[in-house]
Amino acid sequence: MNPDKKQTYINYAKAIAVTAGLIAGYFGFFVDKAFTLNASTSDQKIRVLGEETDKFSTNAKIQIVFGEINVNAPTSAYLGIFDARDTSNTIVFYLTKNRQEQVYNAGYKIFENTEKVFQKELAAIPLDSSPELFFKYDQGVVTINIDKRGDIKVHSDFGKIIPYVSAVSGQVRFRFSELDINYKSALKDFISQFQKQPEDAN
Repeated sequence: MNPDKKQTYINYAKAIAVTAGLIAGYFGFFVDKAFTLNASTSDQKIRVLGEETDKFSTNAKIQIVFGEINVNAPTSAYLGIFDARDTSNTIVFYLTKNRQEQVYNAGYKIFENTEKVFQKELAAIPLDSSPELFFKYDQGVVTINIDKRGDIKVHSDFGKIIPYVSAVSGQVRFRFSELDINYKSALKDFISQFQKQPEDAN
């Protein structure tokens, strides 16, 4: 066999193997569609939901299982996105326990350089409920919908983003019925390495 053609077959085999690995990894994460984050008093636990991407959407139920009583860091759950260029910039949905009114306050916050620059409360959620959140990012626009109350649009100058969840001062359960992360760019960049191989081998 021509050495160049043999190398071409090897390269294609590698491409197929790695692509299969990426797909398996994606579905492996999707199968792990429910997990719990535990954060001690005043502590924050973060879990990244995927690598940087230009599109992201999810439907998630959020349940605060147990909360610590803390004035400075009340029990909270978060689901949001980091700006991949600068992770000190973020747009995030929050669910925070309100001790005075015995409800969860739900809304979103915008941070720039780790400083909160905007916050809007969207709903008061009963303590015994697990709100369902739809969260989507596409072309710089974040869409938030809590318990099908209507879409809220938040515009940003983000390009690629990194999706994440976190818990503060308590135990939070996240359950995903949908989790869509755009892996097309990563696969395209990888596969493009091999597209010229047949021509090179001739």
